[in-house]
Parts: sequence; C-alpha cells; structure tokens
Amino acid sequence: MIRYIAKRLLQMIPVLISVAILIFTIMYFVPGDPVQIILGDYFASPEQIAETRARLGLDKSFWEQLGTFLLGLTHLDFGKSYIYGNEVGPELLYRFPKTLALAGSSLVLIIIIGIPLGIWCALNAGKLIDRALMVVTLLLNSMPSFWLGLLLIILFTTELKLLPSTYTNSPKSFIMPVIACSASVLAAVSRQTRSSMLEVIRSDYVTTARSKGLSENAVIYKHVLPNALVPIITVCGTRLGVMIGGSTVIEAVFSIPGIGQYMVNAINSRDYPVVRGSILTVALTFSIIMLVMDLIYAFVDPRIKAQYARAKKRPDKA
Repeated sequence: MIRYIAKRLLQMIPVLISVAILIFTIMYFVPGDPVQIILGDYFASPEQIAETRARLGLDKSFWEQLGTFLLGLTHLDFGKSYIYGNEVGPELLYRFPKTLALAGSSLVLIIIIGIPLGIWCALNAGKLIDRALMVVTLLLNSMPSFWLGLLLIILFTTELKLLPSTYTNSPKSFIMPVIACSASVLAAVSRQTRSSMLEVIRSDYVTTARSKGLSENAVIYKHVLPNALVPIITVCGTRLGVMIGGSTVIEAVFSIPGIGQYMVNAINSRDYPVVRGSILTVALTFSIIMLVMDLIYAFVDPRIKAQYARAKKRPDKA
C-alpha cells in the first residue's frame, strides 16, 4: 500500500506540470493587457507602460516567462499579484480553508441526506413516494447553484430576515451557501445510490442470503450496501473535487473570501499569477482527492484490496 501511495504521488508531478504549462499558455495568449488595467487606458505614458511591463517581467519572451514560472513552482512560489503586489502563496493559504470548509460541509450534508435517501428509495422502488422523490431530485440536479442561491437569499434574507446574505465569519453565513452548493450533488448522489442498490439487490447472492433466513436489515447493510458503495464513493469524490473547483459562483453570490472569488477577481483584472496559483491549487487538491478515493476503495471492496496484496507479493517472489 505504501508503494502504491508513493507511486500515485509521483504520478501527480507530470499532471501538475502539464496543468501549469497549459494554464500559463492560455493566460499568455488570452486577449487583454494587465498593464493597461493597472495603469489605465488614458492616463499612462508609453514610458510608464514600458517600465511597468519590465517590473512585472512581461517584457520577456514566452519561453523566458514560462521558465521563470516553472522554476518558481519548485520553491512553491506562485509569484506576486500584479494588482495588489502581495505574494500569491500566503493569500491562497488564507483563502483555501474557507473554500474547503464550504465544499467539506456540503459533502457532509450530501452523505447524511443523499445516501440514506437513495437507500430508502431503492427499498421502496416503484412506489408513489419513490417516483415523487426521483422527480424532486431530477429538478434539483437540473437547477443551477447560483439561481438556487439567489432564491435562498430572497427567502431567508430579504423576506424572513433569518440568515445573512454575505460572509460574516459566522456559522450562520455558511448555511445558505452549503445548501446551494450541495443541492444538485445531493440529488445526483441519491439517484446513484438508488441505482447501485437496485442493481445489487437483484444479485443471486442477495437472494441466497435471504433464503438463509437473514433479516432484511442484515441483508441490506451487510451484503447489499458494501457492494454498492464503490460507484457511490466515486460520485462523492469526483463531485467534491468539482465543488472545490466550481465553488466560484457560490463564493461570488455570497461574497465568501475563498479561492473561487479570488480567482474570478483575478481573471477580470488579468492578474495572471493569482489565476495560475488558484488553478494549480485546485488541481493539486483534486489529485489528492482521487488518491484518497482509491485508498477508500481498498477498504470497502475486498477484490481491490486483494489486488493490492497480490501486487505487493510479486516483487518478493521475484
């Protein structure tokens, strides 16, 4: 297992390098000049523009800038913000916990509600309540998160005056963002749980377990659920990565000072170091989530755990 983890960590390096080169190339050739945004279109002289470009290193060629950027990454240096002049790395460390708290809280809500809801719908498949809940989850899965966030603000802030509409460093300010961020994912997880449970329930070994006289709870929670967990874990893990990377809209709607809002402001102002640092942070986080998912597979699926064991024995035999 340790060898597998080390191998996966090493595989992250070319992935992150590829992401770094890709995002640098896109930001280099995208229309717009950050110097014009910093100095203004009408009040800067050609000398000031040339001086600012030299100070920011934008007067160098593409390959020189790319080499400087990649060399800085070896020291975990994302550079300085063009607009604010501060280091991007410490700012990302300050903002990342807020983004992670939003995505993590949403995932907890999804697990607590979405998985039991999917199990319950599978056990009542074909009934009226099951069909009604599937329609509701379909609507939630199709609903844009920012639109739901605006509806929540209108209801709970404007009309009922119960919750703040902006970030106030209070747990109450996370209630509406978590609901808006998790609603569509919760619906997807519940539908996936229902499908996985129904597929396993129809298996022969489940029929055999019931014929042996096992109680329905024992059949469901000892035989059906463990074998249905792998696709559920896949959906939860991938959606967690998507929520971390896609929290941009929710953070903008509720003014949460996380990485998403930081990146949106940087894109609008052509603050390239901030955009590159934010995307690389999200890419690294997503890669780690994928690694954790693979490790969880080994604990919930004996077949995968056996593959790890066989892979460990092969070098010893050699």
